[in-house]
Amino acid sequence: MSTTENDARLDLLNSLLTTPHRELSQFAEMHQFIMTLDPLFYGHLAVWYQNKGEVRDHHEVFIAHLLTSDLPEHREAGFVLLQKLPPYQVARVINFMKRQCHKLPRCARTAVKHYLRTRERDPAFFDKAALRGHKALKQLYASLHIKPTERADAILFKNQPPTDSLAYALKQLSKAATPAEQARLIVAHKMPYTIAVGAVKTLTPTVLVALINAMSSQELINNLKSLKARGALSHPEIKKLIDAKLEQAQKSGRVSAYKAKVAAEVAQVDNETAAKLAQITDVQVKKHGTIYRTTALLIDKSASMESAIEVGKQIAALISGVTTADLFVYAFDTMPYAIKSKGKTLQDWEIAFRHLKAGGGYQCWLCFGDDAQTKTSG
Repeated sequence: MSTTENDARLDLLNSLLTTPHRELSQFAEMHQFIMTLDPLFYGHLAVWYQNKGEVRDHHEVFIAHLLTSDLPEHREAGFVLLQKLPPYQVARVINFMKRQCHKLPRCARTAVKHYLRTRERDPAFFDKAALRGHKALKQLYASLHIKPTERADAILFKNQPPTDSLAYALKQLSKAATPAEQARLIVAHKMPYTIAVGAVKTLTPTVLVALINAMSSQELINNLKSLKARGALSHPEIKKLIDAKLEQAQKSGRVSAYKAKVAAEVAQVDNETAAKLAQITDVQVKKHGTIYRTTALLIDKSASMESAIEVGKQIAALISGVTTADLFVYAFDTMPYAIKSKGKTLQDWEIAFRHLKAGGGYQCWLCFGDDAQTKTSG
């Protein structure tokens, strides 16, 4: 393998450790380069990441590049993978192709048309998609000039939803006069929190209980800050319901490992709830597999490398949670610093890293065992 090819692969793999927060343009050129240089590797990595990766931004970049590829195998894979996305992500993929790839091939429009027709054929499926992704679905129909069915047109464009639709039930929710009626509609139609909360003017305990019962574990984690702001965490009975839901999240196969940690930081929850969220992270991390060999983790702490320290902390928790062998963790600038945790949880590694700050020069250190170091030029 040439040095250029090896470096390109490493650059792409390294990019998967970052969270772009919708700043996807920085990865477009790299994806295009590696797809041209090593299309077989790129195709396999794209499919693997859709199944194993957790950062939605990367899902979108991979699918966009597969659909704009010159290889029919790539386009076929992109077609299949697109069908699994929620509407807002499909819209992002289309926008990315237009703005970053500077093309929108016919196969992409065909993939979106199949995506929309599949949902239109199942009214319940379409109603859920329309309720959560109303704006995105309208954009897909309009921007790609795809004619909606009569039902889709009534719900999305004419604002005259049929009486058996979720959109109609949402209208009824906004008109409901009592908390009991509001709760009944929320439970009967399993209305998403982010949608229902906008239709209900006053969130009473009765309505909050109905909303929490209708949530998935991931939805509850995502909306903890909003629930706290509405007094849910300070109400004893509702807090008990939230705690039970967080216990269930540990067993769920559809909970993102690190979103629980982020939720604890953003919502600034009490210590008990923070501990439950940390436990969710640790349990989910351990589901990723097992490492049987002794492993060393080297973290660059030189100036401006705060992001490397944060990623290193998460990787240390990930590895220590799944390894059956020794783990050696070193941070380095011009010299190495051994980092030792008293436990294997993310909280334990937070404590171990608490005094580590980015700063100093840069040299590369190779670490063998517990004490021996070999310095190389950096």
